[in-house]
Amino acid sequence: MSRNYISESMIITLYHSHAQKYVNIFWHSMYCHKKQMLHHVE
Repeated sequence: MSRNYISESMIITLYHSHAQKYVNIFWHSMYCHKKQMLHHVE
C-alpha cells in the first residue's frame, strides 16, 4: 500500500512539473504573439 502511494505521489509530482512547463511555454508564446501584434500596430 505504501509503495503504491509513493508511486502515485511521484506520478502526480511529475505531472505537475510537466504541466507547469507547458503552461510556461504557452504563456511565453502568448506573450511573444502579443508583442508582435503591438509592434505591428505601432
